[in-house]
Amino acid sequence: MLQHNVYFYLNEDVTEDQIADFEAGLEKLMSIEEIHSYQLGVPGSTEEREVTDHSFGYSIFSWFKTMEDYEIYAEHPTHLEFIDEYSSLWADVKVYDSEVISASE
Repeated sequence: MLQHNVYFYLNEDVTEDQIADFEAGLEKLMSIEEIHSYQLGVPGSTEEREVTDHSFGYSIFSWFKTMEDYEIYAEHPTHLEFIDEYSSLWADVKVYDSEVISASE
Protein backbone atom coordinates (compact mmCIF):
# COMPACT_ATOMS: atom_id res chain seq x y z
CA MET A 1 0.00 0.00 0.00
CA LEU A 2 1.20 3.52 -0.81
CA GLN A 3 0.53 6.50 1.44
CA HIS A 4 0.55 9.79 -0.52
CA ASN A 5 0.84 12.89 1.69
CA VAL A 6 0.49 16.36 0.22
CA TYR A 7 0.95 19.67 2.05
CA PHE A 8 -0.33 22.88 0.46
CA TYR A 9 1.24 26.17 1.53
CA LEU A 10 -1.31 28.73 0.37
CA ASN A 11 -0.51 32.25 -0.77
CA GLU A 12 -1.11 34.92 1.87
CA ASP A 13 -3.59 36.81 -0.33
CA VAL A 14 -6.01 33.89 -0.87
CA THR A 15 -9.58 35.02 -0.16
CA GLU A 16 -12.26 33.19 1.82
CA ASP A 17 -14.16 32.52 -1.43
CA GLN A 18 -11.04 31.02 -3.00
CA ILE A 19 -10.51 28.86 0.08
CA ALA A 20 -14.09 27.58 -0.11
CA ASP A 21 -13.60 26.80 -3.80
CA PHE A 22 -10.28 25.08 -3.04
CA GLU A 23 -11.95 22.90 -0.38
CA ALA A 24 -14.64 21.89 -2.90
CA GLY A 25 -11.85 21.07 -5.36
CA LEU A 26 -10.14 18.87 -2.76
CA GLU A 27 -13.39 16.95 -2.18
CA LYS A 28 -13.81 16.45 -5.93
CA LEU A 29 -10.19 15.30 -6.20
CA MET A 30 -10.76 12.71 -3.48
CA SER A 31 -13.66 11.22 -5.46
CA ILE A 32 -11.21 9.53 -7.84
CA GLU A 33 -12.11 5.85 -7.64
CA GLU A 34 -8.55 4.53 -7.28
CA ILE A 35 -8.10 6.25 -3.91
CA HIS A 36 -8.57 3.55 -1.27
CA SER A 37 -9.09 6.04 1.57
CA TYR A 38 -8.17 9.61 2.44
CA GLN A 39 -8.13 12.33 5.06
CA LEU A 40 -8.15 16.07 4.46
CA GLY A 41 -6.76 18.34 7.15
CA VAL A 42 -5.65 21.77 8.29
CA PRO A 43 -2.90 22.56 10.81
CA GLY A 44 -3.67 21.21 14.26
CA SER A 45 -3.78 23.47 17.29
CA THR A 46 -0.82 21.71 18.87
CA GLU A 47 1.85 23.58 20.79
CA GLU A 48 4.52 25.20 18.64
CA ARG A 49 7.79 23.34 18.96
CA GLU A 50 11.02 23.28 17.00
CA VAL A 51 9.93 20.11 15.18
CA THR A 52 6.37 21.13 14.27
CA ASP A 53 5.29 22.94 11.11
CA HIS A 54 1.99 24.78 11.28
CA SER A 55 2.71 26.91 8.21
CA PHE A 56 0.84 24.78 5.67
CA GLY A 57 -2.76 25.55 4.78
CA TYR A 58 -4.18 22.11 3.95
CA SER A 59 -3.02 18.52 3.90
CA ILE A 60 -4.13 15.40 2.08
CA PHE A 61 -3.33 11.91 3.31
CA SER A 62 -4.43 9.35 0.75
CA TRP A 63 -3.84 5.63 0.45
CA PHE A 64 -3.63 3.49 -2.67
CA LYS A 65 -3.81 -0.31 -2.62
CA THR A 66 -1.39 -0.66 -5.54
CA MET A 67 1.19 1.42 -7.35
CA GLU A 68 -0.98 1.01 -10.46
CA ASP A 69 -3.87 2.71 -8.61
CA TYR A 70 -1.57 5.59 -7.69
CA GLU A 71 -0.32 5.92 -11.28
CA ILE A 72 -3.91 6.07 -12.56
CA TYR A 73 -4.66 8.77 -9.97
CA ALA A 74 -1.54 10.75 -10.90
CA GLU A 75 -2.61 10.99 -14.55
CA HIS A 76 -6.36 11.13 -13.92
CA PRO A 77 -8.10 14.07 -15.65
CA THR A 78 -9.65 15.18 -12.34
CA HIS A 79 -6.19 15.33 -10.73
CA LEU A 80 -4.70 17.26 -13.64
CA GLU A 81 -7.68 19.66 -13.66
CA PHE A 82 -7.23 20.24 -9.92
CA ILE A 83 -3.58 21.20 -10.42
CA ASP A 84 -4.43 23.44 -13.36
CA GLU A 85 -7.29 25.18 -11.57
CA TYR A 86 -5.81 25.66 -8.10
CA SER A 87 -2.01 25.80 -8.41
CA SER A 88 -2.16 29.61 -8.52
CA LEU A 89 -3.47 29.54 -4.92
CA TRP A 90 -0.41 27.91 -3.39
CA ALA A 91 3.07 29.29 -2.87
CA ASP A 92 4.45 25.79 -2.41
CA VAL A 93 3.38 22.17 -2.25
CA LYS A 94 5.27 19.29 -0.64
CA VAL A 95 4.63 15.63 -1.41
CA TYR A 96 5.79 12.75 0.77
CA ASP A 97 5.10 9.24 -0.51
CA SER A 98 5.62 6.19 1.71
CA GLU A 99 5.32 2.47 1.18
CA VAL A 100 3.28 1.29 4.17
CA ILE A 101 5.22 -1.34 6.12
CA SER A 102 2.88 -1.62 9.11
CA ALA A 103 -0.60 -0.33 9.95
CA SER A 104 -3.35 -0.68 12.52
CA GLU A 105 -6.69 -2.08 11.48
